[in-house]
Amino acid sequence: MKKKLLAALCAVMAFVVTLTGTGCNLVTTDTDRDMNQVVATVQITGYDRKDEIKKSDMIMAFLNYGYLYVQSYGYTREQTFNLIINNLVNTRILVQNAVTQSEAVNAKDADGNPLEDYSEYLAAGYLTEEQILDAKYSALSDINTLLDSYTDDGSTDKKGDSAIGEVRTAPENAANAEDEVTDEEKKEYIAESNEKTNPVLSNMKEDYRRAAFNDVVKLLTNNSLLGDYKNGDLKTTDYYKDYKDTLRSYYESELLTAYSDDVLAAARARYTFADIAARYEEIYNKQVGWSNAEFVAALENTTATEPILYCGLDGYGYVYNLLLGVNDYQTTAIEDIRTDKPNISDADYATERAKILKNTVISDLRSSWITAGYDGELGADGAFKFTGDYTFAKDSANSLAFQGTVRHLNPEQEEEDDYVAEYGIDGVKTFGLDEFIDFMNGYLGGTITASEYTDLGVSVYGGNIYGLSGVEEYDAKIKELIFAFSTDSGSLSSGKGYIIKPPVDGSNTEEYVDTFAAAGRKLLETGDSSYVIVASDYGYHIMFYSELLTVHEEYATLEGYLDSLGIDMMGASDWETYYNNMLADYEDFEDKDNYLYLLTDSVISAALTNAETNAQNEIVNKYRYDTEGCVQIFSELYADLLG
Repeated sequence: MKKKLLAALCAVMAFVVTLTGTGCNLVTTDTDRDMNQVVATVQITGYDRKDEIKKSDMIMAFLNYGYLYVQSYGYTREQTFNLIINNLVNTRILVQNAVTQSEAVNAKDADGNPLEDYSEYLAAGYLTEEQILDAKYSALSDINTLLDSYTDDGSTDKKGDSAIGEVRTAPENAANAEDEVTDEEKKEYIAESNEKTNPVLSNMKEDYRRAAFNDVVKLLTNNSLLGDYKNGDLKTTDYYKDYKDTLRSYYESELLTAYSDDVLAAARARYTFADIAARYEEIYNKQVGWSNAEFVAALENTTATEPILYCGLDGYGYVYNLLLGVNDYQTTAIEDIRTDKPNISDADYATERAKILKNTVISDLRSSWITAGYDGELGADGAFKFTGDYTFAKDSANSLAFQGTVRHLNPEQEEEDDYVAEYGIDGVKTFGLDEFIDFMNGYLGGTITASEYTDLGVSVYGGNIYGLSGVEEYDAKIKELIFAFSTDSGSLSSGKGYIIKPPVDGSNTEEYVDTFAAAGRKLLETGDSSYVIVASDYGYHIMFYSELLTVHEEYATLEGYLDSLGIDMMGASDWETYYNNMLADYEDFEDKDNYLYLLTDSVISAALTNAETNAQNEIVNKYRYDTEGCVQIFSELYADLLG
């Protein structure tokens, strides 16, 4: 298996220090003495101890991130190590300031015992029990991550029997969710840490895990990072600085995060609901003043934070397109109709084409999501459903199960700490056209009514337009169907669908094929929750109503627009209360996709970034440049690193 850390250590150490001997061993005249030289000290006003920065800290910073500046950004050695010393000094200033500005907590366990030696880990004295737990968990995870990178149990990827086909487009901004580790699981992980990192104590029977442990020890030995190593405990190596420096850094990180959160919360609190409503009014008034050309252009470029709020023209709207596309054989057969019968009428052409389209085969196209390990769960009923950002439905009952047979590949590993479920596909279901429509109607649910649709002279499947009522999460279900089955790449969007415009006049040409455009206008005329199935040379288009753009006087205010969206107010009596509740729980707010959250974020995000940056700069400048004696840097002691 590829050992990335070993490669990085070799490359970095070769770059940083003159090596002797062979391989990537770090050998200097007196490594320990050289690495322990104090290259800078920091002590701000009100902080009761002087923090030392050693040369080894600079080397470790280079290992962690500095080498990327050389390899990827073209930095010289001198530029990189000057950046590193500045970062290390500034971090010490910010940590010391956070300590002096925070209230001591000195968290204790249930028996009243201190959770830490607060004289040893000063920052921990200002953390809650939960923050201390997070820091310990992260520090121990570091060691296991290193071991895991060397562990190869000899297993190979297991596959299902079916080919996955093409890679399927995922929803915009989709990302795999990380499993949240509970506090109890963290406590158990910490309690078992010796067994996880110590093959002697754990009586490790797996040869591959012991081999990984030995490889790591060898790596650290070769690079003079083993130190006063106590057999079996990686936490005692110099790489982990007797574990203390690693743990200390996580305590300090937790403290800095908490301090930063306070700065950001104060900056957010300066923005009232009235401020957000004023921004909304600016957007709305801008749209009221659009010319016809500006309005039409804006239809193509709407965003989640600036949707169309005002429409000054009639006949515009959006429809969703679920295309059940033809295969290469069908495409050729359709092309041959006019080749073989050049004088065929449009009606007869449609009849001949319908015979070909009737043989369309439909299948779920999300196989690659499963084999790529995207978020999903296999239920007890054998149905596999995507989760997280890979489903549009908020209620899991409304998400669309994968239409195929999915097999759990590694159930035997479920009890392991680093378990990640893997699935394979044994088969993908195929539908005929009629069968698919029955399946689709069953999935949508609600009540379906049909009315004849024969007045536009286009090829309509079944001759009907279908009205839907009582469909839960209508838009979400339509998008689930589209991402599962549509062969139209342009339809794979989280937006409102395709723009439908009024009939063209003599100065314009039709943007879509005639059947699609005519059916889209009919859907806008029919109204909410309707669909129609029309044929084109590309296949059958199942077109769903999305939105008709009209003048909405109630949209003139933010409250009016929010009322129209059906957002769950989570018990708030009015939108201002909802907004204040949202700010109070901003980072962990449940519904970050709703319009008010998105608009608020767009208004305040730049200000929050500036507030955080300005606060940090003010603190650093105060103690590094405006207060004499707080910082001392001994650049001659690391001159050999600069090249």
